[in-house]
Amino acid sequence: MRSLERTLKTLLAASTLSLLALVPSAHATVLQTGILYNAGTGAAIFCFVSNLGTKPVTAVEQRSVTLDGTATVIPNGPFGCSLAPLQPGKTCEFETAETAVRMELEIKGSAKKLRGLCSIVSEGVPHESVELR
Repeated sequence: MRSLERTLKTLLAASTLSLLALVPSAHATVLQTGILYNAGTGAAIFCFVSNLGTKPVTAVEQRSVTLDGTATVIPNGPFGCSLAPLQPGKTCEFETAETAVRMELEIKGSAKKLRGLCSIVSEGVPHESVELR
């Protein structure tokens, strides 16, 4: 009986460790806008994200999402959010000229101290601004 109990405890411990190995140590958080309304031909969407915290935050990917739910990764510009960790007190930017209904920024860890805003601009005039949350 003791042998069976020891075997079951060993199997349970091994199973638990296997499951824990599958869980990532740092979780990802996705900041996203609400619905963005298209401002017409030639419009672009500009997003700015500021780190108000005391620790750097690492962005994984910035995306635009179309009406059918298709997400497109936005390459980094000179101030892209996924170029390097966003330092405290700094702001990064990403943009797209594609038609999108939502913008997203995926980061590692917590977004608690990040603030973001996306604006649709057409012919140099902002038409709408929506928070990234």
